[in-house]
Parts: sequence; C-alpha cells; structure tokens
Amino acid sequence: MQPSTLQRFIFGSILAPVALLIVFGVDALTPLGVAAWLFYLVPVCLTLYGNNPRLPLIVAVAATVLIGVGYVVSPSAMVRPMLSIINRSVGVAVLWFLAVIIHRYIVAQLSMQRVVWLQQAQVRVHQAIRAQQSAGNVGDALVRALAQVLDAHVGVVYQVEGDHLRRVAAWALANAESLPQTLAPGDTLAGQAMADNRVIAVGGLPANYLQVSSALGRTAPNEIVAAPLTAEGEVVGVIELGFVTTRRDTADVVELLERLGESVGMTMRAVAFRSRLENLLAETQRQSEELQVQQEELRVSNE
Repeated sequence: MQPSTLQRFIFGSILAPVALLIVFGVDALTPLGVAAWLFYLVPVCLTLYGNNPRLPLIVAVAATVLIGVGYVVSPSAMVRPMLSIINRSVGVAVLWFLAVIIHRYIVAQLSMQRVVWLQQAQVRVHQAIRAQQSAGNVGDALVRALAQVLDAHVGVVYQVEGDHLRRVAAWALANAESLPQTLAPGDTLAGQAMADNRVIAVGGLPANYLQVSSALGRTAPNEIVAAPLTAEGEVVGVIELGFVTTRRDTADVVELLERLGESVGMTMRAVAFRSRLENLLAETQRQSEELQVQQEELRVSNE
C-alpha cells in the first residue's frame, strides 16, 4: 500500500531530522570504539517514505557532518584514533551508498507516478470527448475534463475556420459575451499558439486577461497555458487554460496538452467533417424536395 501524503510528510520531513538529532546525541555520549554511528543509517532510511529525492542526500550531508563532530565530542576510550577514523569513514561510505540508492528509488517512483498520471489523464479526456457530435460539444467536454484533471479555473476552446479562430466553448469565463468570438493568428496567446503550432505557458498577465467567473466574484489567473489541437500536423483548434493556483508542475500540464493535441485535433476535424457532410446532405435533400415540387407544378400546368 502506498503511503499517504501526510505519512510521507511525517516520515520524510519530520521523523528523519528528529532521528538524526537523537542519533547524534547518543553518538556524542558514547565512547569512541562503540559503533553508535551505525544508527545514522536510520534517518537516511526514513527518507524513503518521503517524496523529495533531495531529502536523502541532505540527510546524508548532515549525518556526515555529525559523524565528524561526534568523533570530536565523544568521550575517549582505549582505542587508537586511526581505528576510529577508519571505522567512521567506512560508515560514511555506507551511509552515502544507501542515500544514493534511496535518491534513485524516489526519482524512479516519482517518474512512474508521473507517467501513470499522464496516461490516466489522457484516458479521462478521451472518454469525455469520444461520444460528442459537434465541435461545440467536443470543446465543452474537453475543457471540463481538463479543468478537472489539471485543476484549471477557466478555459476556452477555439476552432480554426479559414484563417482565424472561432470560440466554440468556454468554462467559467467572465464577460464571455463582451469578448471577441474570433481571433486572428498571433492575437493573444491562443492566436500565437496557432501561429507557432506549439504549447505556450505564460505567467504575470494583465488582470483583465481571461478572468475567472464564480458566484463569489471574479479573479484573474496567475498562469495561462495555450495549446494547439492538430490533425496530421495541421492546427484545427486551440485550447487555453487559466490557473489561479497551480497544483501540477507546468511541465506536466504542457506535456499532457502536447500528448492530447493530435488525438483531440483528429476528433475535432472528424466532427467538423461530419457536420459539413450533414449540412451538405440536408442541402441536397432540400434541393431535391424543391425540384420535386417544381416538377409537380410543371406537370399540373401541362395538364
């Protein structure tokens, strides 16, 4: 069973330093020649339960310093000093070997957790948009799913029409009616993402840029991420997300949007093609009915 966030914090960030101080106290009171320094391995092992890969190295540095200080302050005994120095040097080597192993283990665990999160997020988004029948519905489902996955606070989806972007969906967007429905390439971050065909993440924007609306009022996001939606490399849409507070690393958000860009773009293009085909069929049917009426009128007039 994976330890909880609270358990990781307690074991990694509280118990490890406390154990380090306790072991130093025991070491300082123990005469030279007694291998009390072995207990310095305990706080290093406790960092295994944390989620900070730097913590075991930090504890190893502190333990190394305290082992040296302990040699100085420990009561003398009938042991040659060189033997104590060699003994503690071996202990430091073992301690650092263990710290490096734990550091690499935590890095691997965090990397695995990140991969699992990315895969799960992709599945959730694909499940949300796969049954939608129009670009607006795809945009609504997309922005809602990403808002839940990434804890975004505002979102907008644009579809490419000709040489400009048209807004097809919005989530928690303040003053949506007064904002422009279309954007040219290069206009705002969304237009720039379309022009450059790459994900753009920017912080420190003006207070009136893409405001978040709620029942309690309005606020401005601290960070905006705009990502193109592509189909076979061609930009077919853009999604723009705003974050008041970011719970995920920006690199995670960018990578997820890069992974989703092609698949979501293909879905948007397929929906657009389906919509055009339905419009063409409806137009053909209307013209056929008009032709039938004209033929009937002509038949009646000839009789």
